[in-house]
Amino acid sequence: MKKILLIIVALVLLPFIVYFHQISAVSNNEETVAFDVVKGQSFSSISSNLKEAGLIRSEFFYKIYVRLNKPSQLQAGRYFLSSSYTVSEIISELEKRVCLTCYPNNWFILWWTIVTGK
Repeated sequence: MKKILLIIVALVLLPFIVYFHQISAVSNNEETVAFDVVKGQSFSSISSNLKEAGLIRSEFFYKIYVRLNKPSQLQAGRYFLSSSYTVSEIISELEKRVCLTCYPNNWFILWWTIVTGK
């Protein structure tokens, strides 16, 4: 009876353990990477780009996180993200509606959107 109960508990907990591992930070390296979001992209559509940049562990679990948390609209631009960020922190950075874009003359321009009612 104890073995059956242990197996049931393990089967219930295993998906949660895997999920939280997959949305954790990829590494401890705090070096930032420039990540570009093109106009018209959504949080779900950038998953492959985040994976290629080494910022997330799994596109599948990233998409599950996005679907469960329903982040606000994504703004086009350049963001500086780190592989030490969890999926939650990456989404938070992208939701801030602040992006830095570097132009050839090395000037940085800061855009922000003020959302009324928030």
